[in-house]
Amino acid sequence: MATEYFFVSDLHLGGDGELRHCDFVPEFVQFLRELEQRDGDAELIIAGDTFGFWELTSVAGLAKLDRVIEDHPEIFEALRAAGKKVRITLMAGNPDYALACDPAFGS
Repeated sequence: MATEYFFVSDLHLGGDGELRHCDFVPEFVQFLRELEQRDGDAELIIAGDTFGFWELTSVAGLAKLDRVIEDHPEIFEALRAAGKKVRITLMAGNPDYALACDPAFGS
């Protein structure tokens, strides 16, 4: 069990047009790199509204997650690296419904 917990929420990654842009990439990536340097006794909890799937209408189904990852490679690379050192828990929010309830996202 972790002795330190870090919480973030409302990232709203994804969307069409201008919503594809993410203003906080440098700060969030730096935060994740700092977590990567921890001794593993920490947990990052992403507390909902991680994705903007509702605002992403140009693709459907699993392609939505692929598009978000494609649009924000720095964030997902930093998440993968941090996840090797600390536990990351993703809680689904209402815009994340497709990820939480669509069996295709669970495979």
